[in-house]
Amino acid sequence: MSRDLHIELNSSPTIASSSTVSGRVIFSSQKDEAVGRITVAFLGRCKTKIYRSNGQNRTTYRGRAQLFSFSQILYEGHYTLRTGQYEWPFEFIVPEYTQGPGEPWSERPGFNTNAVQLLPPSMTFKYRGFATNTTGFISYELHARMDRPADASIFSTGKNSSMLLQYLPSRGSQHPEPEIRQIGTPSSTTFRCHSLYLLPEKQGQPLSFKEKTKSIFMKSDLPCSVFQMSLVAPHVVYGNGPLPILAEIIHQPGESTAPEIPAVYIESCTVTLKSRTHSRARAYFSDNMQDDFTDKFTLASKADMHLLLPAPTGQVSLSESLPLLRLDQNFIPTFQTYNISREYMLDISLHLTCAGKTFKMECMSALLILPTLYKGDIEALNGGNLTQVMEEALPAYSPAEHFQDSDTEDEKLPAYKDDRHSGERVRKKEKA
Repeated sequence: MSRDLHIELNSSPTIASSSTVSGRVIFSSQKDEAVGRITVAFLGRCKTKIYRSNGQNRTTYRGRAQLFSFSQILYEGHYTLRTGQYEWPFEFIVPEYTQGPGEPWSERPGFNTNAVQLLPPSMTFKYRGFATNTTGFISYELHARMDRPADASIFSTGKNSSMLLQYLPSRGSQHPEPEIRQIGTPSSTTFRCHSLYLLPEKQGQPLSFKEKTKSIFMKSDLPCSVFQMSLVAPHVVYGNGPLPILAEIIHQPGESTAPEIPAVYIESCTVTLKSRTHSRARAYFSDNMQDDFTDKFTLASKADMHLLLPAPTGQVSLSESLPLLRLDQNFIPTFQTYNISREYMLDISLHLTCAGKTFKMECMSALLILPTLYKGDIEALNGGNLTQVMEEALPAYSPAEHFQDSDTEDEKLPAYKDDRHSGERVRKKEKA
């Protein structure tokens, strides 16, 4: 990249659908230059690369998909430009949908092969494993190019310049509204507490050796209390929204032998978000390769809660006991495209106590993360203070300013700051 030819934007490099990308291509020279054409291109693309090794041979799988491509000729002539600086303005409208992948992709669960689909967010990832290394990115770029006249010397080369943009997807009427729902079924979250401490006269009293032995070897003879637990948690959320989680208990006195309903406490709670990234690529004379990675992010964790659950039935809010329980803006929205996709699972783990006994409850549910930016905000401004709206919705992650796009093994890609090099890895082969 040469500073003789560079791009300057009129606003932030953060873009959204239907927004305008405008700026200038600037050419500076300390001598007279033969210039045949100045062009600028605006494009979006996805790229994946999977290296697979068995210790002796190494196979490289590559996946490419073009999301869109626009270009403008800013200058064309057969003249020599004098020493100085020249500027050519340009303007593009960011599309809302793709224009097709450029090459066909086979249908595969977890990927979107429709020729026309919503643009995915900017992202990069890089994972290293024992036998497989995977890199990939979704990028939106501006490219400026200066070509010499056709009759110019073969030793007189053109010039290139590029700029990386960050695309923020927006939600619209086609997206669902935020939703919470019950997770976990009564059959899997029914607890039976057998304990002498269910007897009123034993509460707060130490057990004798004989009673402790009975508690271990004669469990069926002990008083029993039966209760069911369920959780109400988000199924669809905004990218920067709260995570309301409710715990509900229902005692079953008809199935219990305890003389009274006991107190049940939530002692600890951990909320984990699991992101799963799917990528696929191709190789010559070989089956296509798919590589999947799971990363874990602890959203909130608290011990020594001793949160009393209502009796005989009722709900308590875990969000009130976990004030930091919300999504920050580090998580890109859920999406699927031709060769890359991202999905999330919400994992909630509770430790309960009842009459001196400890129980563990764990529920997992799919979580759909919607874009933070609302399309209506963009349309209402109609090119007004759009930069401010997008900056308010700007995630904490950001792509690197430059990256190399080559097929060399030491290819450099901007790293998404929250991607990890560890985690569960699942590899799949798909037929061509």
